[in-house]
Amino acid sequence: MRVIVSGGGTGGHIYPALAIAERILADMPGSEVLYIGCDNGLENNIVPTTSIPFKTISAKGLPRKLTPALAKSLFINSKGVVEARRYIKEFKPDLVIGTGGFVCGPTVLMACANRVPAMIHEQNAYPGMTNRLLASRVNKVMINYPEAARFFVKAKETVLTGLPVRDDIGKLSREEGCAKFGLDPAKKTVLITGGSRGARTINRVCALALTGILANPDVQVIFITGKAGYVETSLLLKDSDSSVLRNERLCFLEYTHDMPYALAAADVVIGRAGATFLAEIAMCGLPGILIPYPYASDNHQQFNAQAVVDAGAGEMILDAELTVPKLTAALNNFLCNDDYYQAKKEAMQGLARPSAMDDIMMLVQSFAK
Repeated sequence: MRVIVSGGGTGGHIYPALAIAERILADMPGSEVLYIGCDNGLENNIVPTTSIPFKTISAKGLPRKLTPALAKSLFINSKGVVEARRYIKEFKPDLVIGTGGFVCGPTVLMACANRVPAMIHEQNAYPGMTNRLLASRVNKVMINYPEAARFFVKAKETVLTGLPVRDDIGKLSREEGCAKFGLDPAKKTVLITGGSRGARTINRVCALALTGILANPDVQVIFITGKAGYVETSLLLKDSDSSVLRNERLCFLEYTHDMPYALAAADVVIGRAGATFLAEIAMCGLPGILIPYPYASDNHQQFNAQAVVDAGAGEMILDAELTVPKLTAALNNFLCNDDYYQAKKEAMQGLARPSAMDDIMMLVQSFAK
């Protein structure tokens, strides 16, 4: 089977595409996969580190207003359409899969125009513009949140698959996780993370709240600032309480490659509401406090967080409303009320979709010749 996968712009679009591509190659011997990305996207740094063949096209997001930039975007994307058509003619795929981001627009569009079966995967509760525009043209729309289905009423078929996560997520024990960070598995662990680049608001408010959090001798913290926020957060901690950085119940990190261990160690998380992160904490049954990134396209992180809140699996505090008192009060609910915590934990476990990749592969195989 010959498959083209396309998705880009952010890791949330790239990693699901790679995961699907790698699973196709593993489960379907003799298959060939081509990844099509944008010529200036993040995927240029990520996909070439794998063994998957990689081609690029010209693509650019469309402005929401009538400006001179719109004409430029239309010109760039028209060029991308021609390039995508050429790759499809050359590769002759049996299936094209788009995982979001404007780069998959020309690729999936040209697949449909050339009568090549196509599917798209939408990770968020509020779908991106590209997937909303493509939905009526493709054979199947795969979604991660049931809430997204209402945006795809014109789709031929919508399937709730969930979002695949890395194989090592949810497989490690609490003891293994705590040992990796030198922490005590008998204590409650709070994981604070704003992602690989960090989140300034989360870092700042959590730094100011940290002394109060660690005042509870039964609580320990893994605080991952992200590379962009490490120095600033360190200085803030030193200014507010210089002793906190010496606390043996604090693991203060710029970045970690051992996130599966951090998730295994944690009891509760404080973080953003990207689809991949939420899928990972669901697999680990980790409830928490979600602070959506306020500048995400179409405010999709707030929709993701609201879906978690509606399921009874967590709490949401908007970025602009995050304060030390509000964060501390919400966190104490998780740490000091066992019934409250257990209910949230069970609800989060209910959101996990461990069969997501298997379900996606069943759909892929349905197009095999």
